[in-house]
Amino acid sequence: MNEWQIITPGEEKSHSLYRSELSGLYAVMSLALKVCHFFDITEGEIQLACDSELALDQAFSSFTQYPTECSSYDLLGAIQTLYRLSRIHWNVTHVKGHQDWNHAKSSLSQLEAQR
Repeated sequence: MNEWQIITPGEEKSHSLYRSELSGLYAVMSLALKVCHFFDITEGEIQLACDSELALDQAFSSFTQYPTECSSYDLLGAIQTLYRLSRIHWNVTHVKGHQDWNHAKSSLSQLEAQR
């Protein structure tokens, strides 16, 4: 299996779990939109789950111009641009991560088990 990695942009001092979650959201959206463009998909829905409520809220609910003092304004702006350009519906949801550490996988929802 080929593995790929997402490299969060920015200086080491600006990295955080929050910024890494935003990088993941951007990567997923970017890849999905490239697939939609390649196959000329102009409608439909994508389920996007993340375990960072803050990242989801700021990336998909606020839709404001973030000041450059905001440490992740670049990623938030890029995500919001992809969202506005997308012709498909994004169904974003929070899923608490690492639940399989404390619960049997069989007792988790499909999204919880995949996280």
